[in-house]
Amino acid sequence: YSDGPPLPSPLNFEYSRYKQSYEWPLAYDHFDPVTQSFSRVVPDLIPVPTLLVSWTPFVTAVSYDLWITWGDDQETTIVENLTQPSYLFDDFTALLGVEYSVHVRAWNFWRGTPGEPESRTAIVQKDPFFHPTVQVLANGSFPTIRLPQLMSQTQSNVTVTVFLQDSTSFVPTSAPVLQFDSVDFRSGADPCIDNSP
Repeated sequence: YSDGPPLPSPLNFEYSRYKQSYEWPLAYDHFDPVTQSFSRVVPDLIPVPTLLVSWTPFVTAVSYDLWITWGDDQETTIVENLTQPSYLFDDFTALLGVEYSVHVRAWNFWRGTPGEPESRTAIVQKDPFFHPTVQVLANGSFPTIRLPQLMSQTQSNVTVTVFLQDSTSFVPTSAPVLQFDSVDFRSGADPCIDNSP
């Protein structure tokens, strides 16, 4: 029992997905000393993307419910009665550019004043999650690059392909890399202004 509802705690996210051969930093499995070249072994079965949500245990909480919402009305199934402060969403494919709201509802039992009946109280914590930054090699070695899917205005998934010419040199960085981010509008960012010369 406690003297009140649970106290909130910030959420942590670990998104895991298979990275393509053109993503930076490059991921190679094998170096051939004879040809002096790198190669990558593509697994027969690409692992499914996952999202691990974790948090510091809420003070006085005895169980948790967890769910994710995005878009106009899309959401995962509510995972109820968790007793550990983490959960792995298996086969969760995040869309680039979409703001996800991750909700944790923490429950406890408490009595307000002596003689009052037992109460079950909850507090809901909601934190945003965005697809991590995607960086791709932009030196023309990979002329066709498929980005993670985005969401259209009609709430459908959209595939975006980037075409790069040989010797692409418009990237003003030391490494020939293009970076694609989701925009957190709560931070005051304006992608049109921020990416204009």
